[in-house]
Formats: sequence, structure tokens, C-alpha cells
Amino acid sequence: MKNVLTYLTIVLFSFSTYTCASKKQNSTPKNPKIKTLKGVGFTVDYPNTWMEFGGMGYVNFAPKELKKQYPSKEGFSTSVNKYFLSVDGFENIEEALYHHGNTKRTPEKTKTFKITKINTHHKFLYKIDYTIIYKSDPETVFKCVEYFFKSKNKIEYIYYQMFEDLYDTYLKEAMVIINSHRLKT
Repeated sequence: MKNVLTYLTIVLFSFSTYTCASKKQNSTPKNPKIKTLKGVGFTVDYPNTWMEFGGMGYVNFAPKELKKQYPSKEGFSTSVNKYFLSVDGFENIEEALYHHGNTKRTPEKTKTFKITKINTHHKFLYKIDYTIIYKSDPETVFKCVEYFFKSKNKIEYIYYQMFEDLYDTYLKEAMVIINSHRLKT
């Protein structure tokens, strides 16, 4: 009987250790601490599980674990830079958004998009959801969302882009960054 109890204790301990270790490797923290970045012209909050990177004049954020796993791979990030959408020459913002979404950038091989008007958000007017394949990495599909807002007399946007299979995994944390974006006045 003593041997059976010892055996059960070892099996249960081993199983619980394996389960805890597996959960640690395959999940992001439920409530990461929030850090603040004061950039030129804006302030933004971001989870401490993400890192900021970029060069002169621009700032991007990406999950630390992905930057470690794919140090030279690009295309997954949340960008809070000043991207402007020109509405000059268009009848309305919807026409400018359609032109913007439909324009294929040089590195893009294929892309699809969907424009959505946002009536329930205090800041964002529209969003464009994309599925993109780049020429440099035709085996990888990316999902992207751009959020458009009015700043003075201009339309600006910020975006989140991620590998398609990981998009939903990091969406909540990316939205912390996007929703916290504040312009300095």
C-alpha cells in the first residue's frame, strides 16, 4: 500500500509539474504590467511583455518573445507613428480610405481589405482590416488592422500587424497600445 501511495504521489507531482511548465511556455501573462512611452507628439502605454524598437523618427512595438524567436524577421508589430491619409483630391474620406486600402505597396504580393466605419469609439473613425502576403516571404500570411482618427485637419492612422496564426493571440495586448495612444497638444 505504501508503494502505491508513493507511486501516485510521484505521478501526480510529475503531471502537475508538466502541466505548469506547459502552461508557462504556451501562454502570455494574463495581466502584464503597463509601461508608458512619451514620444515626440504622443504618449502611449504598452505591456511590459512587449518591447519598443525603431530608428530615428519612428517607434514600433512587438512581443518580446517573438522578437527573440524571430530576431531578423519583420512584419509583426504595432506602429504608433504618424502616418497620414491625404483626403485631398477625393470626394470624401470613404473614397480616400478605399484608395488607400486598394493601393498595393511595393513589398506586397497580394492583399485583401475591408473598411469598417466605427460609430462606437470616442477616437477612431474607421478601421481597415487586411490580409497580406509579402514578396519577400510568400509562405507567410499576415493580418493587419489600421485605425484612423482625426488630428487637427488631418487623418492619421496607427496599426497592428501580426502573423495570421498569432494575430488573435496578441490582439488584446496590441489594442492596449492602440487604445492608449494620446496626442500631445
